[in-house]
Amino acid sequence: MACDRLETATARMVRAELLAAGLTNDAEIDAHLTAVDADELALTLAPLISAWGRRPG
Repeated sequence: MACDRLETATARMVRAELLAAGLTNDAEIDAHLTAVDADELALTLAPLISAWGRRPG
């Protein structure tokens, strides 16, 4: 499914940042990726990513 591929790609892309921020650990990320690969999660929507900021003056 397309959502599974997007979830896997996103998790792999932001893995280092998640670890550096202390938000998770390798085992949790690996478990999540395994669950996605095993079709154990009902991923039907792409993750929503938003950001905000200000342009430099």
